[in-house]
Amino acid sequence: MNYQRCADLHNEIFRIGWHGFGRALNDLPQRPFFDVHGEGAGEIRPRLSGDLVRFLERAWQPEEPFFSFFYYVYALRHPSIMFEGHDWENEEEPDRFLTLYMANDLASHQDGIV
Repeated sequence: MNYQRCADLHNEIFRIGWHGFGRALNDLPQRPFFDVHGEGAGEIRPRLSGDLVRFLERAWQPEEPFFSFFYYVYALRHPSIMFEGHDWENEEEPDRFLTLYMANDLASHQDGIV
């Protein structure tokens, strides 16, 4: 995973979405996921791959939990529920799947990008 390129893309989509909702670019929050979620994000850090950690250290996250990142997708999922709600959960590998981006209310389920 090219985590830097992925974070750059995420941040650019976030910037476009922020501005597209009529918000001033001067008000764009440029705080990464781990800074916004603090201790809660720190608790899941050991469960994540190194590349995903490096991505999340760079990917901007709004303070508001349900900011629409893109038309069908909310921002990065809250760390407390990132590993929850998968119909295909494997008891032998509970950390195999996580939901990185949550789908908004227009989707038929909340798993946006798994």
